[in-house]
Amino acid sequence: MSEYTHVAVLAEETVNLLITEKKGTYVDATLGMGGHTARLLNALPPEASVLGIDWDPEMAGIATNNLKPFGDRVKIAQGNFANIDEIVTREGIRSLSGVLFDLGISSLHFDKPSRGFSLKHDGPLDMRINPDNPLTAYTIIN
Repeated sequence: MSEYTHVAVLAEETVNLLITEKKGTYVDATLGMGGHTARLLNALPPEASVLGIDWDPEMAGIATNNLKPFGDRVKIAQGNFANIDEIVTREGIRSLSGVLFDLGISSLHFDKPSRGFSLKHDGPLDMRINPDNPLTAYTIIN
């Protein structure tokens, strides 16, 4: 389990509105720590599955650990949701029942000074969701 926690906002409402097909395949395009995906999988029968996508390799790793109890009902891909078509195709998914985009920044990014988003702690002017991206906030400003 991660040392960080994040409460998935409006998780119950999101799940209730997103489920269109009980045995379907869904995508959580902004997986984060997996909170929405866990709620979705808990609400669906064992035949349903979710592909979780996150650009941040740290978050994808945390979600992988958090979602282990769901076994092969969940696949996790580290990538940018801008490439969702490519990722879905690569994972062999032919049709989707729903897609979730939670476009907020995770509390982990704000709480961890080294990520450069914090308003409470000093840290580098970074602000990258994916630390492998060479473009930092510092580079943009300077």
